[in-house]
Amino acid sequence: MADFGMLGNSAQLHDRDRGAGFNSGGGSSTAMTTTMGRESRAQEAIRMKDEQLKVLTDQNSQLLASLDAMEEEANRIQTDKLSIDEENRRLKDQNFELRNKARAAETAAKKAVAEMADKDSQLKIMTDQNSELLRLLEQEEALLIFLSLKLLFAGFASCQRLTRHYSATRTSSWW
Repeated sequence: MADFGMLGNSAQLHDRDRGAGFNSGGGSSTAMTTTMGRESRAQEAIRMKDEQLKVLTDQNSQLLASLDAMEEEANRIQTDKLSIDEENRRLKDQNFELRNKARAAETAAKKAVAEMADKDSQLKIMTDQNSELLRLLEQEEALLIFLSLKLLFAGFASCQRLTRHYSATRTSSWW
């Protein structure tokens, strides 16, 4: 009879004690001893139940404290997760903006490279044209100088002829 807390066991003890009192034939002193034994066992059972209740209450308090701590930790983790999610969203938005800016800059750079290549091509064409115009101008200048000299020599020759002719007519008319 190790467990006094079970009702069935305590009922068995009560029956046994009652039977022992009738069998011994002792009468009222046995009944009193039996009653006192029952009371002390009942008090012992109550004391053990109180101790068990105290242990369970302490365990319950510890479990509730653990549960509160876990809830606080879960709330903190949820708050951290929300912060991280917000930071992640902000970084994604910033990344999207930067990618758009990078695409725009890349497009502008390609356009600038194409324009520069076009301007280089135009500059080369203009340089070639200017070189050709300069060559033609130098040829024209050389031709102009040649023709001017030719005219000058022709004029000089004509002047000499006129001078000779004039001189010849003057001397012939004078004599």
